[in-house]
Amino acid sequence: MRIKGFWETMLPFLLLGWGVFAFFAKPGWLTFIIGCLLWVILFIFTAPGVFWTTLAFINTHPDQALNRLRKAVRYQPAMIYPYFTLGIMSAKLKNWDEAIPLLEKTVAMASDRHRLYYQTVLAEAYRESGAAERALAILNALLESSVQSSKIYTDLAITHLRLKNYSEALNFAEKARALDPSAVQPVLIMGQAHLGAGEYQKAKEDYEWAIARIKYPTESYYWLGRAELELGNKDEAVRHLQRAVERISEDPLLSDVTLEEAQYWLDKALGETNP
Repeated sequence: MRIKGFWETMLPFLLLGWGVFAFFAKPGWLTFIIGCLLWVILFIFTAPGVFWTTLAFINTHPDQALNRLRKAVRYQPAMIYPYFTLGIMSAKLKNWDEAIPLLEKTVAMASDRHRLYYQTVLAEAYRESGAAERALAILNALLESSVQSSKIYTDLAITHLRLKNYSEALNFAEKARALDPSAVQPVLIMGQAHLGAGEYQKAKEDYEWAIARIKYPTESYYWLGRAELELGNKDEAVRHLQRAVERISEDPLLSDVTLEEAQYWLDKALGETNP
């Protein structure tokens, strides 16, 4: 793999060297073009993984880029880029059977300097695929190795939230917030955890704080409305649930809560307000 990686790294320098030589030696345009074509042939046959990665990189059509990256990884290039990029693209499509092995390989190939970043991405993929326990194993191992950051604490909080470990979710969200007091995401996690634990007043305060700092809150209005409904603040609940429904209707991608769910709770709030 080291020899393969060295060759893949040297190929661009070969073309550059030919260009420099041609500039000074002036062999003529025909000779120069033939030399470039020979380099392309060498590129295709000795480093096909890098070749297809390059074609994917310069392609703006997502489906074509995806197919070219798949061709690239079949040739097992020594560079990390195609594995990670294809892994991320597959994760966005929720194609976990493809994404997770690619991200695992990325972690295995990563240098010590960059491994932390790739490990957190892999942990997020595990969590989103439903393997929350595997995500916790990675994140806890990072903590045990004395790696601390707002990002890791936030990921731990989200993962515990998925497992309905509300006290642990609150613990890590608070640690994340302590490292970055202006960050909104830890407070949103705290709001979810407080709701799950039945601490509705605290959840209400979390979402009010977050909404004041989010440029265009959508889903947060929904959860604020839910907390207010539990507290018996029915008029406020209706007002915020109505706003959530309006904004989710305008752009459903702004919220993980569906329009149907938001409408259900708005109807419920309206029913309790006007028996």
